[in-house]
Amino acid sequence: MKKFKLLFPVLIALGLFNTGCEETDDFLPNENSDPRDEFIGKWNCNETELKSTEDFTVTIQKDPDNSSQVLLQNFALLGQNKYPYGLITGDKITLPEQETGNVTIKDASGELVDENKIEWEYTLFDGADENKYVATFTRIE
Repeated sequence: MKKFKLLFPVLIALGLFNTGCEETDDFLPNENSDPRDEFIGKWNCNETELKSTEDFTVTIQKDPDNSSQVLLQNFALLGQNKYPYGLITGDKITLPEQETGNVTIKDASGELVDENKIEWEYTLFDGADENKYVATFTRIE
């Protein structure tokens, strides 16, 4: 009987701890999800630099050679054959400083506002002038 009196509180404590350790999938990452998926697609870009505005199309696609990068075709109206790369972190996309043709992309970052809109800020340097831009990408497809 004395052993049972000592064992009973231990069993109750274990029971309480066990109910607090219920396994759920709420915090487990989906192994099949790719953080780049939200950014992939064709986007209409409305770009503003000082008082001028341009509208053009940018296509964001997965980099087939690097699973953490995307390629941005025609970013900043640099051309259909130019593919600067970007890195996805959560709802943000960042383009490290890189030279594309005769233009250097600097301080480029965008934030996914919702599934159909990315707000951007970036700087382009052509060797003589450095111009700052803001742009809004709106999903076309």
